[in-house]
Amino acid sequence: MTVENLNDRSKSLDIFRGLAIAAMIVVNNQGDWTAVYRPLRHAVWHGFAPADMIYPAFLFIAGISLYYYLNSAIEKGFGRPKAYALLLSRTLVLILLCLSLNIPFDLHISDMRFPGVLQRIALCLTISALPVLFFRPSGVFISAIAFSALYWIATCLIAVPGTFAGDLTANGSLAGYIDSALLGPHRYRYGSVPEYDPEGILSTMGAISTTLLGSSFGPILRSDASWPGKIIRIAIPGALLIIMGLATSEIVPLNKHLWTPTYVALTAGISCLTLSLLCFIADYKGQGRFFGFFTALGMSPLIIYYLSSLAGKISVNLKLSTGPDGVTVTLKQHFFTITSGLVPGPAGSLLYSLFFLMICVAIAVAIRHIRKY
Repeated sequence: MTVENLNDRSKSLDIFRGLAIAAMIVVNNQGDWTAVYRPLRHAVWHGFAPADMIYPAFLFIAGISLYYYLNSAIEKGFGRPKAYALLLSRTLVLILLCLSLNIPFDLHISDMRFPGVLQRIALCLTISALPVLFFRPSGVFISAIAFSALYWIATCLIAVPGTFAGDLTANGSLAGYIDSALLGPHRYRYGSVPEYDPEGILSTMGAISTTLLGSSFGPILRSDASWPGKIIRIAIPGALLIIMGLATSEIVPLNKHLWTPTYVALTAGISCLTLSLLCFIADYKGQGRFFGFFTALGMSPLIIYYLSSLAGKISVNLKLSTGPDGVTVTLKQHFFTITSGLVPGPAGSLLYSLFFLMICVAIAVAIRHIRKY
C-alpha cells in the first residue's frame, strides 16, 4: 500500500516495496509448477524458505506506510475518526479488487474463494490502524506482541473436535478448523496443503502482528534523526528479532501457513535488516538510482499486483489453437513452450516468470512517467 505523501517518501521504502512485489510476481508466475527451483517454493508446512519471506515483508512495509498515511492525514487537520474513515474507504477498494479477480473465472458463488492476499492486507490495515491512531509507538509494539501471543495461546489451549489442544497439523489446528467451519468450500483449493487456506481467518492475527511491527518502526523512519541513527535503531531490533525467532523455533515451529510467532519474529527481523541496508544505500549514500525499476514497482504496488494477478488468471484460462493439428493449449502453455525451448527444466520456468516480471516493470515505469513522480 503506497500511502506516503509524495514529498514525504523514503526512497528505501519504495525500493523495498518494489523488491517485494517483484519477488511476489516471480514466485507466483512460474512457467511449470513441476519444475521450480527450491528457493522459489514455499515450505510445504513447517519450515522456512526464501519464498516465505515475501508476503510478510510486504505487510511489514504496509505497516510503515500505514503510519505515514495516518500521521500525514492528522497533520493536514483531519481528526482521527476522519483519518480512519479515509483508510476504510481504501481498504474496501482492496477487498473489491481482489474479489473482482475471481468473478470472470469463478462464476459460481457456491465455491468462490473469499479470503485472499489483498483481503488480508485490507483487514490487517483496518485493524492495525486503531493502535497506530491511539497508542504511542511503544503501545503499537506491545499490540503486535499481544496479537501474536493471544493467537498462539488460543492455538495451544483450545482443542478442536477429534484432536488435541496444540495440534499444529493443517486439519487439526484451530486455524484450520475455524476456516473449515466458517468458510467451507470458499477456501483456497490449489495450495501445497489441500483444503487449508493460507490467508485464513484466525492466522490473520499473526499477519496483523507483522503489520503492527512495521508500524512501530514508522516513527523512526519518519523522524528528523540522522540516517546513521535511523539505520542503527532499525537494524539492532531487527537482529534481536531474528535471534529470537530462530532460538525459539524448536518450541514454536516456523510456519507461514499458521503465521506462527517465530515466523513473525524472523520475518520482521529480516525486514528490518533489509530496510536498514536499503536506507544506507538509497537514503544515506544517495545511490537509489541503481534500483530504478524496483522503485517504479514500489510506487504502484497494488496496481501492479492486481494486473499481474489478473494476467496470470487470464493466461491459464484463455485457450488457443496452435499448429496445423489445431491442438488447444492455454495462453500460458503457449508462451512457456518458447521459454522452455530456450532453456529446459526449472531454468525455463524461471525465465517465463522473468519475462512476466519484465512486462510488469514496463507497466510500472509507464505509470511513473504518466504520474510524473
